Amino acid sequence: MKIPRLWTAIGVAAIAGLAVSYLDWVLGAAGSSIRIPTGDSMIAPEYWIGLPCVALLGYLFPQNAIASAVAFMWVPVLLRHAAHILQHGVPNLWPLEVVLIAVLTLPYVGMASGVAFLRRRNDARNVT
Repeated sequence: MKIPRLWTAIGVAAIAGLAVSYLDWVLGAAGSSIRIPTGDSMIAPEYWIGLPCVALLGYLFPQNAIASAVAFMWVPVLLRHAAHILQHGVPNLWPLEVVLIAVLTLPYVGMASGVAFLRRRNDARNVT
């Protein structure tokens, strides 16, 4: 059975997104004592670490760049929010959270699409 490229892109992006989302845990499991300070910022440092990861996903999967960028952002968020909803119930401002997460996904989509476009353009130049 052959797995379509779209599902491969989504799966790799989801695993990468989970690894970046739980970076402290991954570093601790690897034996590192590095702690990433979150401070008072509304946007976590993992978001900025995710931009080069999404660029790499756009390079690896140029035909599915948007799907991989969305999966990179939304799979960890959905899992984290599902666990929170099971423990504490639905937050009062959930529509605002959904809109904020959607807005934060746009730079990821732009980065992945831009890198995929550059790769396709470069590949077309190298063929001729």
